[in-house]
Amino acid sequence: RLMANGAEASAALPETLAAANRMLARWDKLAVQLEAVGNRVEDMAISGRQELEQVGRTTIPEINGLIAELRMLTDNLNRLSDDLRDNPRLLLFGRPDAEPGPGE
Repeated sequence: RLMANGAEASAALPETLAAANRMLARWDKLAVQLEAVGNRVEDMAISGRQELEQVGRTTIPEINGLIAELRMLTDNLNRLSDDLRDNPRLLLFGRPDAEPGPGE
């Protein structure tokens, strides 16, 4: 009986080895694909970091400058609003000439 089982196992061995080889080949192919995906993800991460650094170097300083200009504009508009509230004639006649100083 042992000999019969050994003969059966020996007969099935080439097919089993072939199946194992096919499975290993698939695993190798999968490993290569996973490595390629990993490399692409790493490249994307590097590119993303570079883009963020570029934004930090160029866009953020520009936004800061824009905010400063908006603050100045807001201050100017507030002053104009206060002046018009105090003297609405400014819209029609403009600012009056400055009074001459002593000796002028």
